[in-house]
Amino acid sequence: MSKNEFETLIGASVTPDQWEVIERVYNFHPDIPNVGGKEKIASIWKSGGDSLGYYRIANMLSRANKVAMEQGYPEVIDRREDEFTTYEVRDGRVGNEKGKHLEKVYEFIVGKLKSDHKELWENLEYFTGYWKDFDELTHWPVDPRYIACFAVPGCSEGYYVHMEAITRDGMRRLMFVGKCWSMEDALAISNILTKLVYG
Repeated sequence: MSKNEFETLIGASVTPDQWEVIERVYNFHPDIPNVGGKEKIASIWKSGGDSLGYYRIANMLSRANKVAMEQGYPEVIDRREDEFTTYEVRDGRVGNEKGKHLEKVYEFIVGKLKSDHKELWENLEYFTGYWKDFDELTHWPVDPRYIACFAVPGCSEGYYVHMEAITRDGMRRLMFVGKCWSMEDALAISNILTKLVYG
């Protein structure tokens, strides 16, 4: 079965990393029959809907990998990502987590502000990142104590929104800062940023 065939069966698209896992399960998991296997794996996806379909198949990867590796094939790794990090999942455990470059996180944040909060975005004087500055954080922190989003008044005018990483040893690293002209807007934006990070 090709990636295009599978996507047609489920009515959705999958990433190349997801397809690698799906293909391994399709080809080697003992519960996927030789006859009717395409329909079987598509039904597993559909049983989880768009949000959980992949994860139902990915939960079958360990067993499929075991069969494949006994036949001399290399292990397939379940590689995933969210808006802030990339990571691997093995036997239900997250490992090898890496923070995305802050430029990619910036693009995600700006995209959400522009699409979901257009009026607030237009009220911003600016919103920028600090990864280009010497000795500043360049990637999203994987294991911070907190990500702090807050509003503060400016020294001479306006209000600022800060997004900082607070490390486990108490260090504070500024990642993004924005400026607007009212405290209400600054508080609203800091709340939005907090929700983007913590859901």
